[in-house]
Amino acid sequence: MYLMIRNVGLCDVESFTLLGASSARGNQTKIGQFGSGAKHGIGVLLRHGISPTVYIGKSDKLTFGYVEKVVNGSTCHPITMARNGRKPQELSYTLEHGSIDWTELRMALREFIANAIDNSGNTSDIEIAWTEKPRAKDGFTAVFIPVDSQHQREIQEYVTQKKNEHFLHFAGKQHEKFLTRTGESGKLYFHGVYIRDIGESAFDYNVDNLNIDECRNADPWEARTSVAELLNNDTDKMAVVMRKLAKTPDMFESEISQYYLDREASEQAFTKAFGENAVLCCGLKHAHEAVARKGYTPVVLPCGWHDRLETATTVKKDSEVIASHELKGQEVEPATEDMVSTVDKVWELIEIAEMTKGKAKPAILAFKPHMESEAQTYGQYDNGTVYLHKDLAGKQLYAVALEEIAHHITGAGDMSRDLQEFTFRLVAAIAFEFDLK
Repeated sequence: MYLMIRNVGLCDVESFTLLGASSARGNQTKIGQFGSGAKHGIGVLLRHGISPTVYIGKSDKLTFGYVEKVVNGSTCHPITMARNGRKPQELSYTLEHGSIDWTELRMALREFIANAIDNSGNTSDIEIAWTEKPRAKDGFTAVFIPVDSQHQREIQEYVTQKKNEHFLHFAGKQHEKFLTRTGESGKLYFHGVYIRDIGESAFDYNVDNLNIDECRNADPWEARTSVAELLNNDTDKMAVVMRKLAKTPDMFESEISQYYLDREASEQAFTKAFGENAVLCCGLKHAHEAVARKGYTPVVLPCGWHDRLETATTVKKDSEVIASHELKGQEVEPATEDMVSTVDKVWELIEIAEMTKGKAKPAILAFKPHMESEAQTYGQYDNGTVYLHKDLAGKQLYAVALEEIAHHITGAGDMSRDLQEFTFRLVAAIAFEFDLK
């Protein structure tokens, strides 16, 4: 019994003998590119004890085998080809070539089917069938693979089931970029040919731009980069992915880097996915709850997606709709009399120094203790309000109040030159005013 893989068109003999020879390299409509698939396929079959026969029209019959040879003291097995019954000739590659990576029969079947698709351009011109005897056919190239009982089940399973999973061409879907998931794991295709499982995912993906090795393997980083390219060109599909990521963050798409997501496309997809009322949130529960209390829809996305959208101008962020103390999960309460009195005194000194810069005295609130990165926050300023730690007293209360009021007046951040200069000038002005000695 033989498995026949036959296609319209005549291949050059070198397609099966000359390593690196490829008519598909650089052609984006073709599957092949390395010029090694058919050669590796022959090697895989021979390592499994299977000697294939190839007919190119009616003029050429190629049979393959191997011999043993010693080179530099080591044994190797050059692959041989007998053309039209003549004496076998050694080829320039050996049985050992590819033996580390090319180990499974399905890899050989995949390559011969891929070559048939590339050479014919249409699956309707390809015939994959069982036959009792190899026969040549004018105008066709055919690979005949003898199948014994040892390998019949594996080969038959591939031909009847895996072939359709591994080649979108047989379902006419080789040009579709996003496909409905058909299995427990999502799948990645390149030019319609299966590359790898990708785990939990929103879609099966068929990419046009992907770096693969000769075994048609691609690492996860390359795979995600190629998928990001597809998503950038289809904001409707990107919106579907975002909705799924918001519910199931541990997905293949969750680790797509922000650097490969287009900002404008991400903005559009975010609005399509969650609506105008959506707010991008950090991963803290209290922040989500605070955003929801304001009447917005909180949305949490994986890091790469979140970081990309953080720079988007049309996407609302939690820091824009809730106060900093809410973002940090701090509970606020009215300021104590001591706090009010201290802020009044500090503000009076600043007025004497004529350094308010036209600003009004800020509002004051107290907050309950909250640890951040093992360091205690004692004060903060946000949008016209000074927040002071509820347990502050004495000189420390004066110091923290002064610092936060300085933020209010200058608009400068911690450890900035503007904040430092304001403080020095204030001290100098007070010393001069009261003639301190």
